[in-house]
Amino acid sequence: MRTILLLPILLFLACSKDTPPQSGSSRVFYEIFLRSFSDSDGDGIGDIRGLIEKLDYLEELGVGGIWLMPVHPSKSYHKYDVMDYYGIDPEYGTMADFRELLAEAHRRDMQVIIDLVLNHTDDEHPWFQAALDGPESPFRSFYVWADPDTITEERHLWHQQPADGDKKNQTNEYFYGFFWKGMPDLNYDYPPVRDSLIRIGKYWLENVGVDGFRLDGALFIYPYYHSRRDEYLPKTIAWWTDFHREMEAVHPNTFLVGEVWQSDSVLLSFLSSGLDAAFHFDLSRAILQTVKAGYDTLGLARLDADYQTQFGLYSFANPQRTDALFLTNHDQDRLRSELDGNWDQAKMAAALLLTLPGTPFIYYGEELGMLGKKPDERIREPFPWGQGPGQTSWEPVEYNTPENTPPLSLQKKDEHSLWNHYRRLIHFRNEQPVMEEGRIQPFDAALPDGTLGFYRQDQDRRLLVLHQLGASKAVIFTGTDRRLLFSTDPETILTGDTLRLMPYSTAVLE
Repeated sequence: MRTILLLPILLFLACSKDTPPQSGSSRVFYEIFLRSFSDSDGDGIGDIRGLIEKLDYLEELGVGGIWLMPVHPSKSYHKYDVMDYYGIDPEYGTMADFRELLAEAHRRDMQVIIDLVLNHTDDEHPWFQAALDGPESPFRSFYVWADPDTITEERHLWHQQPADGDKKNQTNEYFYGFFWKGMPDLNYDYPPVRDSLIRIGKYWLENVGVDGFRLDGALFIYPYYHSRRDEYLPKTIAWWTDFHREMEAVHPNTFLVGEVWQSDSVLLSFLSSGLDAAFHFDLSRAILQTVKAGYDTLGLARLDADYQTQFGLYSFANPQRTDALFLTNHDQDRLRSELDGNWDQAKMAAALLLTLPGTPFIYYGEELGMLGKKPDERIREPFPWGQGPGQTSWEPVEYNTPENTPPLSLQKKDEHSLWNHYRRLIHFRNEQPVMEEGRIQPFDAALPDGTLGFYRQDQDRRLLVLHQLGASKAVIFTGTDRRLLFSTDPETILTGDTLRLMPYSTAVLE
């Protein structure tokens, strides 16, 4: 197995797709941890065939894209330590299963992007095992090594190589591993590494047929020292620019969204050239803070409008870029746990997410109000289907018991459930091009305390979006000649130029 994997690299050292996606798509994406989602064979572990069986569910919800957390062979439960970039982990199924998933998703006009972990490999990856043979190994330079006496910064990120009596040429050098010693970082200053990873990306686009990648740890491509950020960032962005160009060469509408857990000013550099989108962590925090406070503490609409302008999104300056919106993800405490279980505030967070411009990402089960606080296994608990097949059981449920998180089978029957709230918002967004592609503009008229308003506008239409963030009703003078296009509460009423907006609710006027 290892010999087969090493051959393409040794050779280098010695010498059509259906339904292509639209880059910068504003369709709603859904992040899935396969292990926890849907089990097709009764072993308790979610798998690819289980997801195929649930595509109709995602279509009913209104989802237009799927982000799969890592699917490659790995020895960990989360699979962020890749052992074979060209394979599917047997726990999840086969490559034939995966190709069937793509075909079924594309038949429903759903894009599929996969987590691509290019910062590091597993320490049992054949490249690293070959590198342990010593300085003469052709794979030694695939990783970053240093004499421990020369390491003066971030010493905790350097690790002693494992002792192995079979490795006759081992040295006392340490290797760099940003995340931990079981995940050694790749050396991007070595051209064969860059070429190997480009070939991997092209394989999944051209030979397998995925629509793009979520790029894990996109900030940490080179050894990351805070004191040298000005030196480090240009090299990282240059790599992603090269990678993007190479992916576009085989799949012109590749969608690349990066994990860059940094401030807006850092995101600007990545979106200027290398990526189609980057997850907007600052906006995620701003939404959470606004919902918790019950009023617009930050001037959310103006912040977002300034961000869109700064990044050139939805403009001729940067027509292919989009804003990757989200509330929480697989590395953060669950949204409703952050909100102390409050269902009304969870609905408000969803309404904000799905009325802002960009590409929204929903973490699996967020539409049900799933709970969870770290450690990581507790924020990745099994999706609660309730009645019917598919329930996973790989991990005991601590947070999402039926009493705490009503399962899907019950929420579907409840017109006022969080699931139905998400479904209505997503379908409204999908049916209104201005909600998908239009820019945001602040609504500067006076509003009652606890009310947030902004416009969504494209070349053809301008809609007024109003959110009542708190527990009181709001009476808003909206101006004449408006009609109520959508509301999340049936008791919200527009009479003439006066809107009576119910607590914790949203209205859209034309």
